Amino acid sequence: SPLAFRHARARARANANGEHRHALDGGFARGNDGVAVASGDGSAAIWRTDRRAPPVRLVGHKAPVYDIEWSADGSHVLTASGLDRTARIWRADGGAPPVVLRGE
Repeated sequence: SPLAFRHARARARANANGEHRHALDGGFARGNDGVAVASGDGSAAIWRTDRRAPPVRLVGHKAPVYDIEWSADGSHVLTASGLDRTARIWRADGGAPPVVLRGE
């Protein structure tokens, strides 16, 4: 798929350059009141589009975060890193530790 190709290309670029600090994925929350961005440094961030609050930083992955998705109601964000073999479910307000799902 085009998305998988884009991610593979970003991974190859990040690995070749030895740096992982660029955005790899992102998306708007339902209602467009928030933007979530996955980063190559193992973090993600959520910005409110009205700029009324500082961004919420989601830190915990040990490798680049290649995928990020909003829940249908906009209350949670799922992040995934194939390299650290985890997915994490975060509250969008950052108010609690994530649920960590570990791969085999």
